Amino acid sequence: MNFPMIPMFPPLIEIGFVFLVQLLFGFGYNALVDWAQKNRLWHVSTSVIIGVFVTLVIKTAAWPLRTLTGWQDGLLTLGCFASSGLPMAVFSLRRSSHTLKSHKRMRWPNAARRAAEDIILEVDALTGQIESAANKNELTAALLLTMVNRLHYIKGILNSVL
Repeated sequence: MNFPMIPMFPPLIEIGFVFLVQLLFGFGYNALVDWAQKNRLWHVSTSVIIGVFVTLVIKTAAWPLRTLTGWQDGLLTLGCFASSGLPMAVFSLRRSSHTLKSHKRMRWPNAARRAAEDIILEVDALTGQIESAANKNELTAALLLTMVNRLHYIKGILNSVL
């Protein structure tokens, strides 16, 4: 059935071929992006810009003279982005999961590690002292002032590391 007001949608074989080309582009471009990221040649935003541009060029080259309605054009554009972006999305997730698995916990520099140990010891002693004084009902203004001074000392240690 042909409606004179609605332009003809491209044949399914033609659409399938263009989506296949987009899918193959996605696989090839994924390999290029993987290589470029390993060699730190460009940022992710650059890969997105190039990928979007090429996806739209392929779509436009496939249907240069075809007049389509807005929803038809949108549907074809969505299919093109899904076809070209699927390999990128899958392999990007795979790359990031491998990165997380291979990423070992980095040790802190010596000064930071010593400061962290000092802070832990100081806070542990302070909390023990507060708990003991509270249990004996011996919290005085002088004791609170001493504890506040020790908290300032701990703050100083943290500031020296940051």
